[in-house]
Amino acid sequence: MVLHVLVFSCENNTYALPLESVERVLRALEITAIPESPPVLAGVFDLHGHTIPVISLRHLLSLPAKNMELEDALMIVNVHAHQTALLSDHVIGVFELEREKISETPELFDALVMTPLVRWEERLIPLLDIDRLIDQEILHLHAQEENS
Repeated sequence: MVLHVLVFSCENNTYALPLESVERVLRALEITAIPESPPVLAGVFDLHGHTIPVISLRHLLSLPAKNMELEDALMIVNVHAHQTALLSDHVIGVFELEREKISETPELFDALVMTPLVRWEERLIPLLDIDRLIDQEILHLHAQEENS
């Protein structure tokens, strides 16, 4: 069995998404910022008459913010059945991996790291579950609101 993944980078770190969760990849384009929105929401843009929210992967992955550049990419995915764009620094490409190359995190780290790792080009990279990352961010935002 094979797994097709989209490999991308943010801040010199490499990550993968299951290809089945990605509708398409677009080059960076103008994004409209939304006042008073949480930092995870980079803004929105119009795609064929639909307003698409843009999620900052840098924020989700606790990486430093940066200004958008021409090399940046928008990966269109479905998050809880809603079309959403994920802003990344660079899309490397689509790769086919043997399912055996997915390694679950060691039991000791299960409470801390819930992301499976895939072996790609002699290194381990996180295979992201975007729904879970968004859910964690929403819980974090709610906790911040309750504490303010």
